[in-house]
Amino acid sequence: MISCDALAPALQALKAEGYAIATLEASAPESLFSYQAPARTVFVLGGETSGVSDAVHQLADQRLAIPMSNEVESLNVAVTAALVAFHLTSPRPE
Repeated sequence: MISCDALAPALQALKAEGYAIATLEASAPESLFSYQAPARTVFVLGGETSGVSDAVHQLADQRLAIPMSNEVESLNVAVTAALVAFHLTSPRPE
C-alpha cells in the first residue's frame, strides 16, 4: 500500500520505478478486456462524475474503458475495481 497526499506525484514516482499507469475512463479508446497489462501496472479509477484529474490523465500510459450495453453510462467504482481484478486474474486463452 502507498500512502500519499496527492496522487499525481505518487504516480510519477511509480513511473520512475518502471510501473505503467492505466486509467479507466468511459471515453477511453481501448477496452480493458483487450489490454494485456504488464506485470507492473497501476490502475487508476476515476470518480463516477468527474473521472480522473487532468494531472493523472497526462501521466497515463494507457486509457481503458469497460464496454457496456443497454445505455449504461457508468459503473460504481467498487464494481469497476472488481472487474479489473477479475480480468487480471482470469486465465488467458493461448
